Amino acid sequence: MGEENSCGCCEEEEPGFGDMMIDVAEDAWTAVVQRKIEAMIEKEDGKGLDKVAKIILEHTRKVWQMKMAEKPMPKGATEEFEKKLMAAMQG
Repeated sequence: MGEENSCGCCEEEEPGFGDMMIDVAEDAWTAVVQRKIEAMIEKEDGKGLDKVAKIILEHTRKVWQMKMAEKPMPKGATEEFEKKLMAAMQG
């Protein structure tokens, strides 16, 4: 009778419904904590992160424009991006 969680092919037990529900609960808990952290980051650092996001977006657009035109990035563009990004992150 104690074999309902076993596949019968090996000694390992397959996870039961209870185990699966614990996994669901842990995933939900993690998702809630992540949303809470995101909200705190937005409240405390949102304006600074707006600057960071804008720099990243502008560079990403340039990268895709160059890819679509099948052209290489201008020399020094990556270094310039990284300098702007670091400056924005440092405040």
